[in-house]
Amino acid sequence: MALFSTLLTHFRFALLIFGLLLEIQSSLLAQSPVSFFKSQVTGTSLSKPSSLQFGPDGRLYVSQVNGLIRAFTLARTGPGQYAVTATETIDLVQKIPNYNDDGTFNPNVKTRQVLGILVKGTPTAPVLYVSSNDPRTGGGNGDLNLDTNSGIISKLFKNANGNWEK
Repeated sequence: MALFSTLLTHFRFALLIFGLLLEIQSSLLAQSPVSFFKSQVTGTSLSKPSSLQFGPDGRLYVSQVNGLIRAFTLARTGPGQYAVTATETIDLVQKIPNYNDDGTFNPNVKTRQVLGILVKGTPTAPVLYVSSNDPRTGGGNGDLNLDTNSGIISKLFKNANGNWEK
């Protein structure tokens, strides 16, 4: 009799779990499906964007492969349509010097390759974390004098004067 009671308890537990799973599944199916759509932004031109993220200040931060970061203030002009009302260009990462593998400064390489950005902070004090490296690739010359140890993450923030600092 004890075995039957134990089996009955396990069966009731299994039915309870099965019922909960059915309830969860039906509630998930009742929710509207996730969908993605393309929006158009007018009033800007970008050169090879590499990463983008909305910041806590509501602006859209877009990094470019050449090391520039643009902060766009957007206004909605219609369904899926936005216009840039203001642009701030942040060039601190682009100005990071590049070196050869032997440690010598290379004045000929004047940009940085931005791989990605992470925007944190507050609406009044956004903070950007930017990953970048020397933009040179081996190409047909092999791997001569490239700065293969150049990958860094930079923290950019606004100072008390409202200017960006690295």
